[in-house]
Amino acid sequence: MLDPSFGSGGRVVIDLSDQDLAAERGQALAEAVDKQGRVLVAGTLRETAFFNRDIGFVARLLADGSIDRSWGNGWGAGGISLVGGTSRVVAMGFDAGGRLWVTGPERSDFSGPWQYDLFDAFGGDAGFGAVDMSAFMSDFQTTVPTAMASPPMARC
Repeated sequence: MLDPSFGSGGRVVIDLSDQDLAAERGQALAEAVDKQGRVLVAGTLRETAFFNRDIGFVARLLADGSIDRSWGNGWGAGGISLVGGTSRVVAMGFDAGGRLWVTGPERSDFSGPWQYDLFDAFGGDAGFGAVDMSAFMSDFQTTVPTAMASPPMARC
């Protein structure tokens, strides 16, 4: 059952042209809910000013479905963090400390290294790294990550 107080009838559409962000063609690919019940949405968009390519993003929404403009890493508009090393964010999750981890491929065809980014409580960059997945490319049609998990006592 959808929450009618969230967005419009329980649904939210983020108009990228209203976000002070030079972007088009956004698509949500992953979602997560933090300890405070805020919804985070991630995916891909076509950034048209600086990167001029497909790039990953993460947005945090408030209880009413509006973008939380207090959150973000400064690469995007308030409330939207751009993930520069990825063409898309395909999975995200929280570690035991409540920090958000996201992952996605560098290139749109899933080739090259996969970027892992860590965000602090304010949406700022708290760390990143990459893993070269080239050796596994033949299986990507069926084995792209769709979730991230961290054991309760993990020290990331």
